[in-house]
Amino acid sequence: MAWGGFWASCDPAVNATDNKYIHVMVWKPMISPLKFKMEGDPTLEIESMNAQTETEGWQDIVFDFSSLTGDYGVVAFMPDFVDPLATAADVDMYIDNIQITNSPNPISGIWNNKYDNAISLYPNPCNTSVNIDLTKDMNSVVISNLMGQKVLSMENVQKGTVNINVSFLNQGLYFITLTDYNNKMSSAKLLKN
Repeated sequence: MAWGGFWASCDPAVNATDNKYIHVMVWKPMISPLKFKMEGDPTLEIESMNAQTETEGWQDIVFDFSSLTGDYGVVAFMPDFVDPLATAADVDMYIDNIQITNSPNPISGIWNNKYDNAISLYPNPCNTSVNIDLTKDMNSVVISNLMGQKVLSMENVQKGTVNINVSFLNQGLYFITLTDYNNKMSSAKLLKN
């Protein structure tokens, strides 16, 4: 049987006594089962706690290893656990941010890249004003300086083109952070001339 995924030797070993949940950010073009395996005594292969619901977008997939204790020196992740695999075509999948924690709650709050493309910010660089084309209503639009200080905040912003006066800002780099009503956030850089 063909095998696809990743395998890693961990140094130091994963401590399953103190950390019970493994989070893996996954980007896949199709929905299929995911499995994570910790090899040791005993070896345990687990399917994800939360089902994959996103395609072509990042999703935190959580694996529950609360039944294990001890140290595990080898981990393996199988991002497309279908037997037999129904396609002969190449499939691109991405994994990132593997975290071992005590929290079973999926990490959410950062928009998937497919939404970022729907946000348009212009002109950038800007002089006196900047336009943001919003495809949905926003809970807030915040402009912050490089120190993280809010220099402008707008709440309950309706979808459409929003013109923001930035003539009072000093020259430099700023961040615009959009937060929707599900508390998902997206940020963009803004250069003020």
